[in-house]
Amino acid sequence: MKPSDVVGWIYIGASVYFGAEACDKRDKLLEYLEADSLNPKIHKDFLTGLNKLKGLDNRKSALVYSRVLEILINNPDNPQATNLVYKTGQWYFKSQTPTKVYTLDDLFKIQTFATKKRELDGIITKLENYSEEDFLQASKWINHLDFTEFEDDVVKSKLITSKDEFIEKLSTSLLRRLTEQPTNSELQSLLKTTMTLIRQDLALFQKPDPSYYEAFLISFLNHVVNNPRNKTHKEFLMYSLEKAPGIGGVNSLNIYNTVLDLFENSSSQKDIRVLVLDIGRWHFSRKNWIRQSPKPEDEQQMQNDILMRLKS
Repeated sequence: MKPSDVVGWIYIGASVYFGAEACDKRDKLLEYLEADSLNPKIHKDFLTGLNKLKGLDNRKSALVYSRVLEILINNPDNPQATNLVYKTGQWYFKSQTPTKVYTLDDLFKIQTFATKKRELDGIITKLENYSEEDFLQASKWINHLDFTEFEDDVVKSKLITSKDEFIEKLSTSLLRRLTEQPTNSELQSLLKTTMTLIRQDLALFQKPDPSYYEAFLISFLNHVVNNPRNKTHKEFLMYSLEKAPGIGGVNSLNIYNTVLDLFENSSSQKDIRVLVLDIGRWHFSRKNWIRQSPKPEDEQQMQNDILMRLKS
């Protein structure tokens, strides 16, 4: 090994050691702060210790800022909490690479953020009640989930986490209502908006609850089969099938078997034969998720399934 390599490894080892030591000091400071998070003396001691803390990279220092933000979120009208965020924000921005300047305008955005997050979290809690009034109030929030005004990654990540939870709870409540009222056009429109948000936001990992989604599909499928000439309903059904949660989600075979059973018991088999084929192709496309289309033998299987259920 060359002497330069030895020096390099010593430097790396020292960096890891001092980085670990800095993290330990950081964690002890946070533990001290959070034991009495609104105590002015503790704030002063915490900020003194923070300004002496060295060796934290961008990600490790972000944890400090994130935890302090939680104090403001839980105590939005407390001036001591506001001052703590401002002072911590100055330290956090200064510790970044490249360094930034934390201004009063940044603090104003943080106060706006705290209010918005608190309101959104309150709506999320209300969605769990399954009351009509709370649902209508929550549905209005669907058009107020743009957080581009917040440039700070720590702030944005907190809002996105709340947004994820909101979409998850809203979609569950919405699907329960659609199961009871599958032809309600306002609920259908809201589902489209919700699904668009889920598909477009790469930070959103939550998906509609598969069990609720499947119950809605079966409920709506019954209605479509009983009204086979309503093109609007058929189009919304196919849209909903396309957007259904995939792997580990909605059981496409269950949906296909359901439409076959409905076809067998229908007095309008001629009108819904195409629907059976459409849903069959959707099912086999999902089954062959790499190919994303039915195989020739799948087409034959669908024809056999229909022939077995034709009324003489």
